[in-house]
Amino acid sequence: MAEREVKENSEMDDLEDAMGALLTSENYIIVDIGANLTNKKFTRDLDSVVSRARDAGVHKIMVTGITVQSSKDALRLTRLFPETLYSTVSILMKQSHGMMKQKRHLEN
Repeated sequence: MAEREVKENSEMDDLEDAMGALLTSENYIIVDIGANLTNKKFTRDLDSVVSRARDAGVHKIMVTGITVQSSKDALRLTRLFPETLYSTVSILMKQSHGMMKQKRHLEN
């Protein structure tokens, strides 16, 4: 009976070790999905902001745009940091009524 308990405990330890290895941050890609890096307060130190994010383990950053202009700005930022920054276009419900007027800008 004691031999069986030792074997079960050993198997549990092995399982816990395997689970612990799976749950380390090295096995995950951390993505910030809502960075407002188009805000003017980031203009002067954008390099530093992106560098600090990388140092903290953030692999990818989605820069959000909520207007035509901020979406263009977000896309421009992705060209400065192509390995880290990606852009999205988001339309807030309260701003959606004006989007039809700006449709021609989206097509460009």
